[in-house]
Amino acid sequence: MAKKILWLSRSQRGVLDDWNDELYIAFLKDGSISLHPSKSGSGEYPRDWFKVRRGIKTPRRLIDAYDSIFEIEIKDSFSYWEVTSELFKLNPYFAVVTDWYLEHDYDDERERLLVFSLKYLSKNKIVLPDNFDDALKSFSLIFNSIKKYYDKNGKLPIRKLEH
Repeated sequence: MAKKILWLSRSQRGVLDDWNDELYIAFLKDGSISLHPSKSGSGEYPRDWFKVRRGIKTPRRLIDAYDSIFEIEIKDSFSYWEVTSELFKLNPYFAVVTDWYLEHDYDDERERLLVFSLKYLSKNKIVLPDNFDDALKSFSLIFNSIKKYYDKNGKLPIRKLEH
């Protein structure tokens, strides 16, 4: 089983107790992601785990899974930009592709190019800048190169492209 990593956390205060709403993320060997919502209390209250969202392999599925979490109150605390910038610390490739997905409108073909771009980054071990904003700019160049190649040739590139 893949190790769960704390991704997002929010402290809550009630009249009688305090607790943390936490969202853990796991990166599995098959390339998918799973989200594990949890609530941890203080004192007598143990940690509660809720329904796991599994099989996440695309930005759309990540956002859909995140948006489907209602067991904890985490969504109101984080903008999508904060979600992707926190994800960047754990998985830069998935973070930049997800941020790109959120910022643009996608039909099925453009989404397919985006998912291909995620695989392309990983397979070719493209080094992204350490800064999230700079990494987004670099990804923009990569995505546009892939799209240009696809528009010209009607197929996706097999090897590295010149950016």
